[in-house]
Amino acid sequence: MLSPLREYEEFVAQGMNGGGCGKCHSYGFNAALDIEGLQIQIIGLNSAWLCGMRRDDRGEVDDYGNIIVGEPQLMHALDGVEGADLIIGALHHPFHWLALKDGIDDRVKVRNRLMEKCHIILHGHEHEPAVTVQNTTYGDAIVIPAGSAYDRRDPGIAMYANGYNVCHVDLESREGRAYLRQFDGDYRWQADMHRSRGANDGKVSFAIPSKRERPMSRRVDIVGVSAGTGSGVARSEEHTSELQSR
Repeated sequence: MLSPLREYEEFVAQGMNGGGCGKCHSYGFNAALDIEGLQIQIIGLNSAWLCGMRRDDRGEVDDYGNIIVGEPQLMHALDGVEGADLIIGALHHPFHWLALKDGIDDRVKVRNRLMEKCHIILHGHEHEPAVTVQNTTYGDAIVIPAGSAYDRRDPGIAMYANGYNVCHVDLESREGRAYLRQFDGDYRWQADMHRSRGANDGKVSFAIPSKRERPMSRRVDIVGVSAGTGSGVARSEEHTSELQSR
């Protein structure tokens, strides 16, 4: 069943080597990074391992509501994340694409557990860049859907406009900023003023939700980039300085 993911498994096992990846498996990964004494945890869940298995009456692939992450993968990925200063969850599909029928409640389990544990959740698939602050009974988190990474160029149609975002997190002030970017269809990346509702330079500000009480004694900046289905977190003095000046 996991044979279509063979190349992905090789990437996780080899390409993530040295990237803090201590709990890699054929589904996804759990990476722990130490940045100047602060613990950053990245949870990568594979929501696509059952894609293409279900077809409708016309023979078309019918993934909506028919795919799962799976509780074993979820529990494995979240094992030991408690106490981290920043926990970032990433998966391809938004929660509502996961199964919630016929006694399967994967949508509820994955949503509730990630919202409970993660400060920031990244996903793709629907190509609708946004920043949403979700305060719920099962947990608070910042949810950031990524733009598309299509090979076509049509900025006039939001779903097919290439886009990405850069996120900046200040772990001392517990504040973050997301900079939404969109390709203009010719040769230039520009601020996505539509998605950011006219905000300066496509910037959307948010507060990092509290998962536990722990005083921060100094400032450490984390910069992350997400586009399409990928995401990353890295220390970047040059990029951080650039963003702070805006």
